[in-house]
Amino acid sequence: MKYKDSHILDYLDNQLCEKDCDHLESQLERDEDTSNAVDDARLAMMALHDLAREDPVTVSDDFWPRLREQLPELPSRNPLSQLATNLSQWVWPASSKWGISARVALLVAVLAMASLWLGPQRTVTPSSAFSASEKAFIARSMQRHEDYVNTPPSVNSLPLPIGDAASSDQNAAAPDDVYMP
Repeated sequence: MKYKDSHILDYLDNQLCEKDCDHLESQLERDEDTSNAVDDARLAMMALHDLAREDPVTVSDDFWPRLREQLPELPSRNPLSQLATNLSQWVWPASSKWGISARVALLVAVLAMASLWLGPQRTVTPSSAFSASEKAFIARSMQRHEDYVNTPPSVNSLPLPIGDAASSDQNAAAPDDVYMP
């Protein structure tokens, strides 16, 4: 009869009946591998029981800050920064002719952009200057507009409707509007 691991653990805890215990011991005498495994398990259980009886380990108050200082810095978990790091390693290899060429090309591009941006700026004069007749026309137009805006409206200048809107005769006399209840 082959015993299960639960029977072996019961044997180690002295919870097997005497008959099963004798049978397991006789099997362990015949099977050296199982016997070695049971001996290892017995030593591990004894070490655990001894550890449980000891006083708990105490640490100093500055243990955790000192431990954090000694730990290596964690890499960023931001996927965009990881992507940027991978791309920079691909585009910007540490020691290769491609890396040196890329650095020189970038330096030239930065210097060219800086010279365009920070270099002397040329001022451009407008090419369309007004002639004397055009200036006089603009001045007259501005004066007419100012006169129009500053002149109050008069009654004679407003168009007044004459006649009924449905009638075809626009110059006929106005009808008498008499109120009839």
